[in-house]
Amino acid sequence: MRFRRLHRRAYLRCGGSDQRPAGDHPLVGASSPAFSVPVNKRVVVNGNMVFAAGVTSGIDGALYVAAKLRGEDAANSIQLDMEYAPEPPFNTGTPETAPTFIRSQHGAT
Repeated sequence: MRFRRLHRRAYLRCGGSDQRPAGDHPLVGASSPAFSVPVNKRVVVNGNMVFAAGVTSGIDGALYVAAKLRGEDAANSIQLDMEYAPEPPFNTGTPETAPTFIRSQHGAT
């Protein structure tokens, strides 16, 4: 888990702390409770830090930052340029909505 240690070190150097809520992918966050306070959100804004908990939530986080830096019109323009209008074909995008047998295959409880 070298990546997780490097990720945590970068987080702490940017001003994070072990007691500051931070988003993380649900399956990874459960394996490293000392790294972050669990929060069930796709994007977590905590002071000067923005955390995203997965691939598409990274896009959500980037759009949030774009809106903060350049305004909502700019963020909406970026979203349109990307044609980002997620419509997942399945409802297994979170541990809460995934069937038990799928969660057990991925180590989620």
